[in-house]
Amino acid sequence: MDIHEYARYDATGLRDLIRTGEADAGEVETAARQALAQVDEHVNGLALPVFTPALGRATDGPFAGVPFLIKDHGPVAEGVPFTLGSRAYPGVLARRDTDLMTRFRAAGLVTLGLTTVPELCVSFTTEP
Repeated sequence: MDIHEYARYDATGLRDLIRTGEADAGEVETAARQALAQVDEHVNGLALPVFTPALGRATDGPFAGVPFLIKDHGPVAEGVPFTLGSRAYPGVLARRDTDLMTRFRAAGLVTLGLTTVPELCVSFTTEP
């Protein structure tokens, strides 16, 4: 799967491709990583480098194999650093998964990275 084919699908479309065997979850993840690298050069939307490997998840959830990003709006995933978009919180790690992150993992979403937010999440826009 190349980036252009990947970009034609939303999460349910990717899920369907993986379920029917038209695409392998590994190739979908690879295409997502390539797309992130290409786009992030221009938008600077990742708060950290992409996770290698992706965060652990269920392999049998309804969205098993579908790439996903989480926001840097606080302690979301255990062991993942967060800054709330501020330099005031260097090196702070989430102690546990939030309930929502637990659900993301159970759904089988492949969490590849952390996206930027406005400083302390107090604005409607994020400036790189």
